[in-house]
Amino acid sequence: MIEDKEGKQVAEMKGTEEKGINRVYWDFRETTADDSEESGRSRYRRGGMEVLPGEYKVKIKYEDQEETDSFEIKTDPRIDIDLDVLKENYMMGKKAQKLTETVTQANNRIEETQKALKVIQQNIQSSENENKKELLKEAEELEKKLKELSEILDPTPAKQGIADRSAGLSRQVMSAVWGIMGAGYRPITQASQVKYEKVKTKLNEFLEKFNPFFQEDINNFKKLLSGSDFSLLKTYELLKIKEEKEA
Repeated sequence: MIEDKEGKQVAEMKGTEEKGINRVYWDFRETTADDSEESGRSRYRRGGMEVLPGEYKVKIKYEDQEETDSFEIKTDPRIDIDLDVLKENYMMGKKAQKLTETVTQANNRIEETQKALKVIQQNIQSSENENKKELLKEAEELEKKLKELSEILDPTPAKQGIADRSAGLSRQVMSAVWGIMGAGYRPITQASQVKYEKVKTKLNEFLEKFNPFFQEDINNFKKLLSGSDFSLLKTYELLKIKEEKEA
Protein backbone atom coordinates (compact mmCIF):
# COMPACT_ATOMS: atom_id res chain seq x y z
CA MET A 1 0.00 0.00 0.00
CA ILE A 2 1.26 3.49 -0.92
CA GLU A 3 0.23 6.58 1.05
CA ASP A 4 1.01 10.25 0.57
CA LYS A 5 2.56 12.33 3.34
CA GLU A 6 -0.89 13.10 4.76
CA GLY A 7 -1.59 9.40 5.14
CA LYS A 8 -4.09 9.16 2.25
CA GLN A 9 -3.94 5.91 0.33
CA VAL A 10 -3.01 6.48 -3.30
CA ALA A 11 -2.22 2.96 -4.51
CA GLU A 12 -2.64 -0.66 -3.53
CA MET A 13 -0.87 -3.69 -4.96
CA LYS A 14 -0.91 -7.36 -4.08
CA GLY A 15 2.33 -9.29 -4.12
CA THR A 16 3.28 -12.93 -4.21
CA GLU A 17 3.83 -15.11 -1.13
CA GLU A 18 6.67 -17.26 -2.40
CA LYS A 19 9.54 -18.32 -0.19
CA GLY A 20 12.50 -15.95 -0.55
CA ILE A 21 12.49 -12.46 -2.11
CA ASN A 22 9.19 -11.23 -3.52
CA ARG A 23 8.97 -8.14 -5.72
CA VAL A 24 6.08 -5.79 -6.37
CA TYR A 25 6.32 -3.13 -9.06
CA TRP A 26 4.46 0.18 -8.99
CA ASP A 27 4.00 2.31 -12.12
CA PHE A 28 3.58 5.53 -10.06
CA ARG A 29 -0.11 5.62 -10.93
CA GLU A 30 -2.91 5.85 -8.43
CA THR A 31 -5.22 2.90 -8.07
CA THR A 32 -8.60 4.58 -7.97
CA ALA A 33 -11.49 3.45 -5.81
CA ASP A 34 -14.41 2.22 -7.87
CA ASP A 35 -17.23 2.94 -5.44
CA SER A 36 -20.59 1.42 -6.23
CA GLU A 37 -23.52 3.22 -4.61
CA GLU A 38 -25.74 0.33 -5.69
CA SER A 39 -23.71 -2.46 -4.12
CA GLY A 40 -22.21 -0.54 -1.22
CA ARG A 41 -18.84 -1.99 -2.08
CA SER A 42 -15.67 -0.48 -3.45
CA ARG A 43 -12.72 -2.04 -5.20
CA TYR A 44 -9.44 -0.59 -6.36
CA ARG A 45 -8.41 -0.57 -9.98
CA ARG A 46 -5.42 0.70 -11.94
CA GLY A 47 -5.54 3.45 -14.51
CA GLY A 48 -5.43 6.50 -12.28
CA MET A 49 -3.27 9.60 -12.53
CA GLU A 50 0.49 9.52 -12.20
CA VAL A 51 1.27 10.82 -8.73
CA LEU A 52 3.10 14.10 -8.22
CA PRO A 53 6.69 14.32 -7.03
CA GLY A 54 6.92 14.32 -3.25
CA GLU A 55 7.21 12.20 -0.12
CA TYR A 56 5.33 8.92 0.18
CA LYS A 57 5.11 5.94 2.49
CA VAL A 58 4.95 2.28 1.61
CA LYS A 59 3.23 -0.20 3.93
CA ILE A 60 3.81 -3.90 3.52
CA LYS A 61 1.34 -6.20 5.26
CA TYR A 62 1.47 -9.94 5.62
CA GLU A 63 -0.95 -11.63 8.01
CA ASP A 64 -0.39 -9.84 11.35
CA GLN A 65 2.93 -8.26 10.36
CA GLU A 66 3.36 -4.76 8.95
CA GLU A 67 6.41 -2.78 7.89
CA THR A 68 6.46 0.91 6.92
CA ASP A 69 9.09 2.98 5.17
CA SER A 70 9.28 6.39 3.50
CA PHE A 71 10.58 7.33 0.07
CA GLU A 72 10.60 10.31 -2.29
CA ILE A 73 9.48 10.54 -5.90
CA LYS A 74 11.53 12.99 -7.98
CA THR A 75 11.25 14.29 -11.51
CA ASP A 76 13.65 13.05 -14.20
CA PRO A 77 16.68 15.37 -13.97
CA ARG A 78 17.29 14.96 -17.70
CA ILE A 79 13.98 16.66 -18.52
CA ASP A 80 13.09 20.30 -17.86
CA ILE A 81 9.78 19.98 -16.01
CA ASP A 82 7.65 22.84 -14.73
CA LEU A 83 6.19 21.64 -11.43
CA ASP A 84 3.34 24.14 -11.66
CA VAL A 85 2.30 22.67 -15.02
CA LEU A 86 2.63 19.18 -13.62
CA LYS A 87 0.40 20.01 -10.66
CA GLU A 88 -2.17 21.77 -12.86
CA ASN A 89 -2.31 18.73 -15.18
CA TYR A 90 -2.77 16.44 -12.20
CA MET A 91 -5.68 18.46 -10.81
CA MET A 92 -7.31 18.68 -14.23
CA GLY A 93 -6.84 14.94 -14.72
CA LYS A 94 -8.54 14.21 -11.40
CA LYS A 95 -11.53 16.29 -12.49
CA ALA A 96 -11.65 14.55 -15.85
CA GLN A 97 -11.71 11.13 -14.19
CA LYS A 98 -15.06 12.03 -12.61
CA LEU A 99 -16.61 11.88 -16.08
CA THR A 100 -15.54 8.27 -16.62
CA GLU A 101 -16.73 7.35 -13.13
CA THR A 102 -20.14 8.87 -13.88
CA VAL A 103 -20.45 6.96 -17.17
CA THR A 104 -19.49 3.71 -15.43
CA GLN A 105 -22.14 4.26 -12.75
CA ALA A 106 -24.76 5.02 -15.40
CA ASN A 107 -23.94 1.87 -17.37
CA ASN A 108 -24.02 -0.26 -14.22
CA ARG A 109 -27.37 1.19 -13.18
CA ILE A 110 -28.89 0.54 -16.60
CA GLU A 111 -27.67 -3.07 -16.70
CA GLU A 112 -28.82 -3.78 -13.16
CA THR A 113 -32.28 -2.36 -13.84
CA GLN A 114 -32.63 -4.30 -17.09
CA LYS A 115 -31.89 -7.55 -15.26
CA ALA A 116 -34.37 -6.70 -12.50
CA LEU A 117 -37.10 -5.95 -15.06
CA LYS A 118 -36.55 -9.33 -16.75
CA VAL A 119 -37.11 -11.15 -13.46
CA ILE A 120 -40.14 -9.00 -12.63
CA GLN A 121 -41.70 -9.73 -16.03
CA GLN A 122 -41.18 -13.47 -15.56
CA ASN A 123 -42.87 -13.33 -12.15
CA ILE A 124 -45.77 -11.29 -13.48
CA GLN A 125 -46.28 -13.69 -16.39
CA SER A 126 -46.69 -16.62 -14.03
CA SER A 127 -48.91 -14.73 -11.57
CA GLU A 128 -52.67 -14.29 -11.31
CA ASN A 129 -52.42 -10.56 -10.64
CA GLU A 130 -55.48 -8.67 -11.89
CA ASN A 131 -53.26 -5.84 -13.14
CA LYS A 132 -51.09 -8.25 -15.09
CA LYS A 133 -51.53 -6.61 -18.51
CA GLU A 134 -50.92 -3.11 -17.18
CA LEU A 135 -47.80 -4.17 -15.30
CA LEU A 136 -46.35 -5.96 -18.33
CA LYS A 137 -47.09 -2.99 -20.58
CA GLU A 138 -45.36 -0.60 -18.17
CA ALA A 139 -42.38 -2.94 -17.88
CA GLU A 140 -42.03 -3.03 -21.67
CA GLU A 141 -42.10 0.77 -21.83
CA LEU A 142 -39.37 0.96 -19.21
CA GLU A 143 -37.28 -1.52 -21.18
CA LYS A 144 -37.60 0.65 -24.29
CA LYS A 145 -36.48 3.75 -22.42
CA LEU A 146 -33.57 1.89 -20.86
CA LYS A 147 -32.54 0.73 -24.32
CA GLU A 148 -32.63 4.32 -25.57
CA LEU A 149 -30.39 5.46 -22.71
CA SER A 150 -28.04 2.55 -23.32
CA GLU A 151 -27.82 3.39 -27.03
CA ILE A 152 -26.73 6.94 -26.23
CA LEU A 153 -23.83 5.59 -24.18
CA ASP A 154 -22.90 2.63 -26.39
CA PRO A 155 -24.72 2.37 -29.74
CA THR A 156 -25.34 -1.12 -31.08
CA PRO A 157 -22.90 -1.78 -33.97
CA ALA A 158 -24.37 -2.05 -37.44
CA LYS A 159 -24.83 -5.61 -38.69
CA GLN A 160 -22.97 -4.74 -41.87
CA GLY A 161 -20.01 -2.50 -42.49
CA ILE A 162 -17.54 -1.02 -40.04
CA ALA A 163 -19.00 -0.18 -36.62
CA ASP A 164 -18.48 3.45 -35.60
CA ARG A 165 -18.16 3.07 -31.83
CA SER A 166 -16.83 6.63 -31.49
CA ALA A 167 -20.42 7.87 -31.82
CA GLY A 168 -21.25 6.62 -28.33
CA LEU A 169 -21.01 8.97 -25.39
CA SER A 170 -18.91 6.44 -23.44
CA ARG A 171 -16.19 6.47 -26.10
CA GLN A 172 -16.35 10.24 -26.45
CA VAL A 173 -15.87 10.66 -22.71
CA MET A 174 -13.00 8.16 -22.68
CA SER A 175 -11.26 9.93 -25.55
CA ALA A 176 -11.65 13.38 -23.98
CA VAL A 177 -10.47 12.20 -20.57
CA TRP A 178 -7.36 10.54 -21.97
CA GLY A 179 -6.63 13.72 -23.88
CA ILE A 180 -6.39 15.45 -20.50
CA MET A 181 -4.67 12.65 -18.58
CA GLY A 182 -2.16 12.00 -21.35
CA ALA A 183 -0.63 15.49 -21.26
CA GLY A 184 2.16 14.35 -18.95
CA TYR A 185 4.49 17.21 -18.05
CA ARG A 186 3.48 19.33 -21.06
CA PRO A 187 0.67 21.92 -20.79
CA ILE A 188 -2.74 20.56 -21.75
CA THR A 189 -3.53 21.69 -25.27
CA GLN A 190 -6.41 24.03 -26.00
CA ALA A 191 -7.89 21.39 -28.32
CA SER A 192 -7.96 18.85 -25.46
CA GLN A 193 -9.55 21.37 -23.11
CA VAL A 194 -12.26 22.27 -25.65
CA LYS A 195 -12.95 18.58 -26.33
CA TYR A 196 -13.25 17.92 -22.61
CA GLU A 197 -15.66 20.82 -22.01
CA LYS A 198 -17.84 19.75 -24.95
CA VAL A 199 -18.13 16.16 -23.77
CA LYS A 200 -18.79 17.29 -20.21
CA THR A 201 -21.73 19.33 -21.54
CA LYS A 202 -22.98 16.29 -23.47
CA LEU A 203 -22.75 14.12 -20.36
CA ASN A 204 -24.73 16.63 -18.31
CA GLU A 205 -27.38 16.73 -21.05
CA PHE A 206 -27.55 12.93 -20.91
CA LEU A 207 -28.01 13.04 -17.13
CA GLU A 208 -30.96 15.40 -17.63
CA LYS A 209 -32.70 12.47 -19.36
CA PHE A 210 -31.18 9.75 -17.23
CA ASN A 211 -32.05 11.03 -13.74
CA PRO A 212 -35.76 11.76 -14.34
CA PHE A 213 -36.18 8.24 -15.71
CA PHE A 214 -34.97 6.68 -12.46
CA GLN A 215 -36.54 9.29 -10.20
CA GLU A 216 -39.94 9.32 -11.89
CA ASP A 217 -40.56 6.42 -14.30
CA ILE A 218 -38.95 3.73 -12.16
CA ASN A 219 -40.46 5.04 -8.92
CA ASN A 220 -43.93 5.19 -10.51
CA PHE A 221 -43.56 1.60 -11.63
CA LYS A 222 -42.50 0.61 -8.13
CA LYS A 223 -45.75 2.10 -6.83
CA LEU A 224 -47.68 -0.10 -9.26
CA LEU A 225 -45.82 -3.09 -7.86
CA SER A 226 -46.27 -2.06 -4.24
CA GLY A 227 -49.21 -4.42 -3.78
CA SER A 228 -47.26 -7.38 -5.13
CA ASP A 229 -44.08 -9.30 -4.31
CA PHE A 230 -42.43 -8.58 -7.62
CA SER A 231 -40.38 -5.47 -6.97
CA LEU A 232 -36.62 -5.93 -7.24
CA LEU A 233 -36.06 -2.31 -8.21
CA LYS A 234 -33.88 -0.13 -6.03
CA THR A 235 -34.23 3.54 -5.16
CA TYR A 236 -31.42 5.56 -6.70
CA GLU A 237 -29.97 8.92 -5.87
CA LEU A 238 -29.50 11.53 -8.58
CA LEU A 239 -26.41 10.78 -10.63
CA LYS A 240 -24.08 13.70 -11.24
CA ILE A 241 -20.48 14.40 -12.04
CA LYS A 242 -18.70 14.71 -8.72
CA GLU A 243 -16.41 17.69 -8.50
CA GLU A 244 -12.95 17.14 -7.05
CA LYS A 245 -12.39 19.18 -3.90
CA GLU A 246 -9.95 22.02 -4.25
CA ALA A 247 -6.50 21.18 -2.97
